[in-house]
Amino acid sequence: MRGCFTVRFVLNQREELNSLKRRLATKYLGACECYICGTQWSHKGMTIHHIWYINDDVTYDKFPKGLKGNTQYYEALEPLIKKNPKRFRMLCNTCHQTLERFLRFGDDKFKKLVTERQQTLKKRSKEYKKV
Repeated sequence: MRGCFTVRFVLNQREELNSLKRRLATKYLGACECYICGTQWSHKGMTIHHIWYINDDVTYDKFPKGLKGNTQYYEALEPLIKKNPKRFRMLCNTCHQTLERFLRFGDDKFKKLVTERQQTLKKRSKEYKKV
């Protein structure tokens, strides 16, 4: 019976966290969907992305790992989102991870990456037409 209680407790914590994220997005960011791809809710989860940081900002690494720490993080983030919602975007985790990877590139490298993507798509579309 104890295992059942543990699973239910964890699910309740996850539901509480997801409910908190939805409320923050709906109340302060205008919509509960990914700003980039438009998905309403991803099975991989959603997150609120800082577009820019300020001194002594609330950051994820200042909180314990796990559901309890995540919930504390979003609770601490709420006043900042309320104060200046333009600093934040709701993103699905897939788009957020992609964006964070792109931020590691310098401008020149990123431009080359975009150009190479465009060239690859052109070449592939020509190859597919031949088949």
